Amino acid sequence: MKLPPLKVCRSIRKLHHRFLRAENEQIAATARQKIEAKLANHGLKWEGLDAVLKKADQADHITPSELNVLNLTNWLISRYAWIPDEERLAVSLWMLHTHVYDNYNVTPRLALLSPVFGCGKTTLLVLLQQLVDRS
Repeated sequence: MKLPPLKVCRSIRKLHHRFLRAENEQIAATARQKIEAKLANHGLKWEGLDAVLKKADQADHITPSELNVLNLTNWLISRYAWIPDEERLAVSLWMLHTHVYDNYNVTPRLALLSPVFGCGKTTLLVLLQQLVDRS
């Protein structure tokens, strides 16, 4: 069985998480339809979902050689919030910036906005509270 590219596997994992945490049947059904459509695009069925999720989880594992502060914060955010890669990088950089912002006259603010319920905004705030300087 040929698995989809890593980006698709990660997308399916996020949809699967939404499917598992769905507040009502409509949200769960929509998430399942999207998962099945993505799997079908790559010649897979619902039964092959475990392999796709496993590939996404293995790829997100950080090896000691990749362990630096930016990779670690990126990885932590990806585990707890559903945001695009570019936004995750921005949050990671902002988080690291809080440890050196005394050196600058101007500093950016971070706004967490999303029309999607349950995407991890509050969880991201809790994570930020633990990792920023002087929260």
